[in-house]
Amino acid sequence: MEKPPQTTSKRQDILSRREIVLALLIGVVLMAVCGICLFAQMVLHVDEDFLRNYFQIKVTEVPIYPNAKDISPAWLKDEDDPRVYKRSFSSSDTPDLVWQFYIKEMSRRWGFSVMPSPNSQDWILITDSCPGYRLEISSSTIEGDGYRYEIRFIEDPCI
Repeated sequence: MEKPPQTTSKRQDILSRREIVLALLIGVVLMAVCGICLFAQMVLHVDEDFLRNYFQIKVTEVPIYPNAKDISPAWLKDEDDPRVYKRSFSSSDTPDLVWQFYIKEMSRRWGFSVMPSPNSQDWILITDSCPGYRLEISSSTIEGDGYRYEIRFIEDPCI
């Protein structure tokens, strides 16, 4: 009739079960903390490379100047370079007014910024994104009163 050895064995079983449950609980808590830390690092560590990859611009979203006339029917893909789309229009407004419109609209919508053009007659707007985008505008005077504008929208692949 010796019961003390069974009591010790039950006690050891209960302790080992508690230790297992405690170890599992500690493991779950550690995994949750690691997951929260990784998530916080992704969300709080905002750097340009992280943000710049997350937008696409469709050529049909590029605005047409409000005072445009004789607008080409659609964006045409360049035969020599499939990344380039072209559209043209005329307006009696000066190139500076047209340029200011595109600076305001493209920077407001997608963060475009002005890039110096090697040709003083052209204007270039670019994004710092992947893929990258460029909007090039050229103008020429037309007979009578006005200008003819050509817009080139270019998607540059990620490097």
